[in-house]
Amino acid sequence: MSKYLRQLAAIMVIIFSGFMAYAGSPAEEVMKNCAAKFSNAPSVTVEFAIAQSDGSATGSMLMSKRLFRLSAADLTIWFDGKTQWTYMANANEVNITEPTGEELMESNPFELISTFQQNFNCKVLTSSNVADIIELTPKYKGTNISSAKITVSKSTGWPTAMIIAFDGGNTISVSIGKITVGKAVSVSQFRYDPKVCHGAQIVDLR
Repeated sequence: MSKYLRQLAAIMVIIFSGFMAYAGSPAEEVMKNCAAKFSNAPSVTVEFAIAQSDGSATGSMLMSKRLFRLSAADLTIWFDGKTQWTYMANANEVNITEPTGEELMESNPFELISTFQQNFNCKVLTSSNVADIIELTPKYKGTNISSAKITVSKSTGWPTAMIIAFDGGNTISVSIGKITVGKAVSVSQFRYDPKVCHGAQIVDLR
C-alpha cells in the first residue's frame, strides 16, 4: 500500500497548506482560522485513515513547522528541513534524498504554504451548524490535484475529512481521526535513526 503515500503527501499539503492566511470570503476566513491553529502550535500530530481504489491504510504524521515524520504500516518518511529519508518496509530499504521544492511537495505538508494562495481558488460548498465543506480548485495548470473537498469542524476549527481528486481520475478519501497539539519537538525526531530499521539497505540518492 506504499503507492498511496505520495498522494497522501499531496493530501496533507492540502490540509496544512490550504489553510493559508487568506482574508475576504467565508471560505477564506475558515481557512485562515484553521491555519492559525497549525501555525501557532509547537507541534501537531495527525492520525488519519485513507482509502482509495486499491486499498486502505492508517497512519500518523508528526509536524513542527516544515519538519515532519510520516508513519504508516509499510512506509516511514522523515524530513529535517534539508534531508529526507524514506523507509520502505517491504524492501527493507531507506532512500536518502535532498528533495527539490517540487519533489518535497509530494511528502512535505507545508511546502506549498507560501504559494498556495496564488495557486488555488476556494469556496464554501455547504455550511451547517456542525461543519463547513470547502472546495479548493487550482488556478493554473501544473498541479496533479484537480480539486479537493475539505470538511472543517465548526466546534474545533480542525479539518475532519477530505476527498481529493487527482488528474487521471484517481480519488482518495481521508478521515482525520484525531489531531493533538504538543510541545516543541527535537529535530532528532525528524531524522532517520538506524536503530529503528534494523539491517535496512541504505540507498543514498543525494
